Amino acid sequence: MEQTFLDALDICRWDAYAAVGSDVAIMCEGFLRPHVDGDLPGLSSYLTDSVAAAFRLYPAPSHFPDGWEGEIEACRDRLIRAQLAAPIPVHEIGHTGGARIFKSLPIHPRLRLDDQELIENNVRANLCRSYEPMLASDDPVAVASRVAGRESTARESAPNEG
Repeated sequence: MEQTFLDALDICRWDAYAAVGSDVAIMCEGFLRPHVDGDLPGLSSYLTDSVAAAFRLYPAPSHFPDGWEGEIEACRDRLIRAQLAAPIPVHEIGHTGGARIFKSLPIHPRLRLDDQELIENNVRANLCRSYEPMLASDDPVAVASRVAGRESTARESAPNEG
């Protein structure tokens, strides 16, 4: 393959990683918000730190002039803005990430035509598929307790059976 194409594909891959990482943070924000007792700043901080840790698993791509810091700050800002309204339903998340992926695709614009909706819907569908097991297996109260710096046990978050 041509090196120019491979370089453009690498840029698209890292843009997708950053964009969908931010989408995942928004998904988790909506899942956890009802369980953090109004500590929205703590929740956005916790999720931003989690995204930052995931991003920093890899060296920052050369096309990010601020390294991962610009992407981390953009995620933080997006979380704070999201908290100004009701939680975003998971099926509505992914437009932002999908649009960014579409914009960075290493395909000539003439060949893309109206594929942005397809890319966005693919991201949205994958987020929904990721959300289903989270609903079934994760304990949002226990995670919310970690957000608040409190320890929680399954017994504390389970309904009283006595």
